[in-house]
Amino acid sequence: MIKERIVFLMLLMFGLQMHYSQDLPEKNKLNPVGTSFLGFKNRLKDAIRKQDTSNIIYNHILLADFYRDLGVTNEAVHHYNEALLFHSKVSDSTHVIILNNLGSINLEADQYAIAKSYLQKSLRLSRTIDFQKGEAVAYASLGAVYEKEGEYDQGLKCQNKSLRLFSALGDYEGLAVVYENIGSIYEDLQQYDKAYTYFKSAYEYFYRVNDDRKISILNNLGDVNRKKGDFEKAFFYTNKAKYEAERTNNVHQLSSALKDLSKTSKLTGDHLKAFDYLNASIYKYKEEQKLRRIQQMNTLQIVYGVKEREAKIALLTKQNELNRANQRTVVFVIFLVIIIFAIVFFNYRKKKDQRFKIEQYKQQLLKADLDKKIAEEESLQREIQIKTSSLSKYSLHLAHKNKVLSDVSSTLIKLKDRERMFIKPKLEGLIAEIKADIEDEQGWVDFIKYFEQIHPDFFKKIHKVTSGNLSTAEMRLCMLLRLSLTSKEIASVLRITPDSIRIARYRLRKKLLLEKGSNLQNFMLDL
Repeated sequence: MIKERIVFLMLLMFGLQMHYSQDLPEKNKLNPVGTSFLGFKNRLKDAIRKQDTSNIIYNHILLADFYRDLGVTNEAVHHYNEALLFHSKVSDSTHVIILNNLGSINLEADQYAIAKSYLQKSLRLSRTIDFQKGEAVAYASLGAVYEKEGEYDQGLKCQNKSLRLFSALGDYEGLAVVYENIGSIYEDLQQYDKAYTYFKSAYEYFYRVNDDRKISILNNLGDVNRKKGDFEKAFFYTNKAKYEAERTNNVHQLSSALKDLSKTSKLTGDHLKAFDYLNASIYKYKEEQKLRRIQQMNTLQIVYGVKEREAKIALLTKQNELNRANQRTVVFVIFLVIIIFAIVFFNYRKKKDQRFKIEQYKQQLLKADLDKKIAEEESLQREIQIKTSSLSKYSLHLAHKNKVLSDVSSTLIKLKDRERMFIKPKLEGLIAEIKADIEDEQGWVDFIKYFEQIHPDFFKKIHKVTSGNLSTAEMRLCMLLRLSLTSKEIASVLRITPDSIRIARYRLRKKLLLEKGSNLQNFMLDL
């Protein structure tokens, strides 16, 4: 009975689906009752081709409902999920409908945890967008889940919430379904009087809307009266259900009514009627199953044919894609070969240019090296010339000194034989000549000139590191130290005593601001 009530809820939601379709263009509105499977498939393909999201969702829902009516549950779930996937980023009534449908179809398959998950999502979304009818349907389905799990208190709470919502909406169909649900729970709890009351209310609401679903309520009323032991009422309601089922050619409800009549007849002791009713019920049940199997077979054949054609089309599409891919591969390979050839060519040109530049650079280096060697050779020539000039001048100076010494020697030889009165004037003249030669400054001028040629920056550096101006004697001391002469040698050149040299070095250290312990001669050599 729960399965039938779930179907009632789904039919109730059909009105919501039609409300959703009002948002579609007028030419695309569909009639779900009279549309065939092929019609659904063609409209779905057309919507996908046009990328019409609204129509894609709507046709997925219609296909899901179509498969569900045939009992092809897996296909129904597939299309509901496809609709949900396209609608996942939108929060509106259609999203609620899809969630409710997935919840109820999992309830039919006894997947209670999954059903609860979908229905609870539907409740949250319905409250968020203030969609009371979707919330009412979700509560009714959730109550049916709790009933199947034996949690009757939770089931009644959900059904009562659904009842209040449908009452506020004035929805007779919804009220009828919920009243039947509550009656079913009380029937399970063996509270038959309450069950009878709610079934009676459900029947009155279904009677108002002139719905064939009232046949199911009549069967429920007969069933609950049989359980109460009121066989007269049981026969009354069940026979009424049988009559309505025959009138509307509802084979399923007719089979149920005949089965209930068999049970009641058995309890009243009329076993012959019970047997006849049972045989008739089995016959109608088989007839129903046969018709359903034929319908399923015909539909599945159509589905298979469509899928076979789709598979052929997909295969041809794949072959075309493969051919295009092969063509693209050939074009790509040709393009790649061209690129590789171009890269090789450009690399060859680049390497050739690089080799040319390297050769040019080598030539420049060789020229620079040659120029450097020429400059060094010229520098050596100049140095040789300078040294030759210095040597010449120094030779002349020695010659001059030798001449002076030779003259002094000759004079002294001559003086030894002369009288004493003539010696003094000669000696005084000789002394003056020697003194004049010694005090001749031209020798120092030449010495400084030669020194600057060998050490051109020495005087600039020495002036930078001194705290004051250096005297001529101090500059001469610096030059002689730079030439690595000893204190004794310096004293001889400057014609002063070694003590005077020590004092002169001390004063020079102070002017050069040298720290105690620093070697003065090493300092001069480092300049």
